[in-house]
Amino acid sequence: MFFGTNILENLSGGNPLLVSLGFGLANILEAFLAAWLLTFLFRSRIDFQTSKQMFSLFVAAAFGNGLTALLGAAVPALAFGAPFFKTWLVWWSADGLGMILIAPLIVTWATSRIRLHRQKIIQLFEGIFFLIVLTVATWFIFGPFMVAGEPVLRNYMLFPLMIWLAFRFSPRGMAINLVMVATIAVINLIHGNGILAFEHQTVTDQLVNLQLFLSVLAFSGFIMSAIVTERRRGEEQLEQNEVIFRSFLEYSPVYVFFKDKHTRSLRLSSNYESMLGVPVSEALGKTMDELFPSDLAKSMIADDLKIMEEGKRVDVIEELNGHTYETTKFPIFKDGKPVMLAGFTMDVTERMQAEQALRKAEALYKTIIEHSPVGISIRSRTGNLLSANSAWKNIWAIPEEDYQAALRR
Repeated sequence: MFFGTNILENLSGGNPLLVSLGFGLANILEAFLAAWLLTFLFRSRIDFQTSKQMFSLFVAAAFGNGLTALLGAAVPALAFGAPFFKTWLVWWSADGLGMILIAPLIVTWATSRIRLHRQKIIQLFEGIFFLIVLTVATWFIFGPFMVAGEPVLRNYMLFPLMIWLAFRFSPRGMAINLVMVATIAVINLIHGNGILAFEHQTVTDQLVNLQLFLSVLAFSGFIMSAIVTERRRGEEQLEQNEVIFRSFLEYSPVYVFFKDKHTRSLRLSSNYESMLGVPVSEALGKTMDELFPSDLAKSMIADDLKIMEEGKRVDVIEELNGHTYETTKFPIFKDGKPVMLAGFTMDVTERMQAEQALRKAEALYKTIIEHSPVGISIRSRTGNLLSANSAWKNIWAIPEEDYQAALRR
């Protein structure tokens, strides 16, 4: 459809059929190659909110469009004898600028949701104010107020405004402002206004110079805006993760700890306050010698150093204030090397006491059964013999060998 529309447009402009086909082919290849490059590099959703996506767009516009512009320049060069390099430069700069400006404008607004809560409303008014300031600045630089031969203002004066815009708004806001700057600059240049409207140059040369400047301006603005947006998202994600982590440490039923490579505590769960008898904030940054009894601290430090040296998990049982603790420690790696360690500790005092009581009960139970004058045997649901005491074996006069054979069955 795009190909046919392009051909009809060229035919309506008075171009021959072959020339129209050549222009249409160049335009369709230009769009196809740029789209293929972006989808090849990014298998996921493209929203032009990252510096990598923005940089890839400029690569597609600069190199992909540069290749298809060769075909676009060859058509008028062969058909009308137009200068090849100059035609290629016009095609390359014009279509490249269009890709750089229009693609982010459409995609960023199509893929972003607009939510007008209080903060967004304030940012909206700030954006409108900034748009007015940038419009006035652009109009003074490229409008009828400036003479190209004697410019009071310079086009590079727009870059500080681009930096301000990049730090305050996303690529979506950058796209609107850049399109506005390009529109004002191009319209004024066509009418012979602005600091790039030199009298010794043709309008085509002036437009090429303006398009190259706008491409550099757009590249700088979009890349800066994407980098700032990425950083802001990273900070928001980091803040969210910190909230989750703090909540985990606050309500964890087990004792959680993080230590540096010198075995100093970095983070501790809130329940350490009851174990150590001091606020967690006072325990941070201290060594094990400062927090635990000497013998236990030495054992802890030895385990910690072993973990940092070998990079392996360690499970230990520790005693403190009449309680038994089961601790699992493991290293945390960075660039393949252990840089800190972490772990969790569970109070297993009740479990150990229950297990000890169970073992005593089992020993008592076995003693009673073994010395009982009554013959006792224990069988499974299917009737297989599981165990029996001496009285039972004596009653049935079963030799030990037959008894063991019955157990095996």
